Amino acid sequence: CNTKEIESKRPEKQKRIAEEEAPAARREAERLEKDKQEKQKRGREQKEAKERDRRQEEGGRGRGPLHRLFI
Repeated sequence: CNTKEIESKRPEKQKRIAEEEAPAARREAERLEKDKQEKQKRGREQKEAKERDRRQEEGGRGRGPLHRLFI
C-alpha cells in the first residue's frame, strides 16, 4: 500500500519541480536571446563605423567633404 502512495506522489512532485524550474528556464532563454540581439547590434554598429571611416578616408583623398552630395 505504501508503494502506491509513493508512486502517486511522484508525478505531483515532478510537476511541482517543473513549474518551479519553468520561470528560471524562461528567464535564461530570454537572457540568451537578449545577449544575441545585443551582439548583433554591436556588430552592426561596428560595421557602420567601419563604413563611415572608409567614406571619411575616401573623402580626404583629393575629394572635398561635399563630393558625395554632388554625385
